[in-house]
Amino acid sequence: MNNFFVNILDSIDFALNRELFQLGMGDNAQPISIVWLIQLFLTFLILTFIGGRLKTFLRNRLLLRLKIDEGNREIIATLISYIFSIAGALFILQNFGISLGSLGLIAGGLGIGAGLGLQDITKNIISGLTILFEGNLKAGNFIEFNGLTGYIRSISLRSTIIRNLDGGDMIVPNSTLVEGQILNWSYDTLSGRIQVPVGVAYGSNPLLVTEVLLNSAYMDEDVLQDPPPRVVFEGFGDHSLNFSLLVWISNMEKQIFARSSLRYIIEHNLRQHGIEIPFPQTELWLRNPEVLFPNIDYPQSSGSNKPDQIQIESQIPLLGQLLKQVDYFQSCSDLDILKLVELGYRRFLQADETLLRQGQQDTSLYVVLTGTLQSWIEAGAEPIETFTIGDFFGEISLLLGMPCPTTIKAQTASTLFAIDKPGLQKFLKIRPEFAERIAAELATQRERLQAYQESLLAQPVTTTSESPSDLIRWIQQRVQRLFTS
Repeated sequence: MNNFFVNILDSIDFALNRELFQLGMGDNAQPISIVWLIQLFLTFLILTFIGGRLKTFLRNRLLLRLKIDEGNREIIATLISYIFSIAGALFILQNFGISLGSLGLIAGGLGIGAGLGLQDITKNIISGLTILFEGNLKAGNFIEFNGLTGYIRSISLRSTIIRNLDGGDMIVPNSTLVEGQILNWSYDTLSGRIQVPVGVAYGSNPLLVTEVLLNSAYMDEDVLQDPPPRVVFEGFGDHSLNFSLLVWISNMEKQIFARSSLRYIIEHNLRQHGIEIPFPQTELWLRNPEVLFPNIDYPQSSGSNKPDQIQIESQIPLLGQLLKQVDYFQSCSDLDILKLVELGYRRFLQADETLLRQGQQDTSLYVVLTGTLQSWIEAGAEPIETFTIGDFFGEISLLLGMPCPTTIKAQTASTLFAIDKPGLQKFLKIRPEFAERIAAELATQRERLQAYQESLLAQPVTTTSESPSDLIRWIQQRVQRLFTS
């Protein structure tokens, strides 16, 4: 009985260790057996496990402690693990008696195989190396590709895993990414611009619509103030005047929710101002209905075929109305005011927040939209002036290029509309005649110019000794020099 089991074990040992073939030629030939193949497989399995653990350690611990960003951590960890695995594979093969010459034969065979049926795999591997070395796509990037939107989870040699916004993971071959056009929202930053189209009824005031859309943008917490929101009049549609609100948001991942939030706010604000959002409709006009239906009495037309519309007057002061209260812009047309609104931006202040300090160089004209501000000449002194809704300040510093003579601080949470020097430069290039109007109006502000007396005395013309005509001429030259440079 013992001899029977011994014979079975000998037969198994003989089968496992029996030479199947030889790899290589001559003295360097390596006999290949089943045991040899099993040992080689287990060794490579251990190498693969160690390579994976090394990649995880580098990505989640060592490189994280070195404060390397997620995308570069993935690239560095992947390349180091591949280098370690390749070097380990060569070391294992040599220790198993396989020479580099034999590897050359294997590589040649693989090359033939790749030429016959492994083109796609080889193409994906080369594409994977291209993606890793270029670094244009990294783990964590938010991308759009072939209608797919999501984050790159990982990049391997053959494929890339992309997680969409629904939580699903898609495996994309690397060659598809290399050959396709990819929109990488997080290549430099996650911020981006979104567009919200809005249609309003014919007869709506474009200036009012522009203000409502801009105010709506500033009411959304996800909208960035810099770059400021913009409104574009797209054109005349079949049933509506078509506008587009262009805003920048901090995270393009939230673009769907940002658009939804803006639409809610826009709809509410349009309704509050009595601006109608039309719906597609078709009107059928009968030129001679009495010919078709002679037995029906038709009432005479009152001259208007449209139903009466209820006009809702908003109690909130509009920016256009406030700008027309500013002395320098009282003669501006609605189109001029619209241009000013487009060139300006909002500035938000918390209570007790300082806007300007005495002696600070500032080049912006401010109009108070909400809240209250006060100005001081010295810290601790009594305020000399209070600014409320509709008041403006800063125009002398802007127009004459002089430092602010007072410290201005918000007493309550305030919203300001600001027009800086580049914005006013663009406006005066479009309407150069306003430079003379502004200069003439500024020369009449004797009381406000007194605060700048020390700065003006240092100029070639003084306000105390020159005639009004000389002062106007000097201010005109000063304004033209500032805004034509």
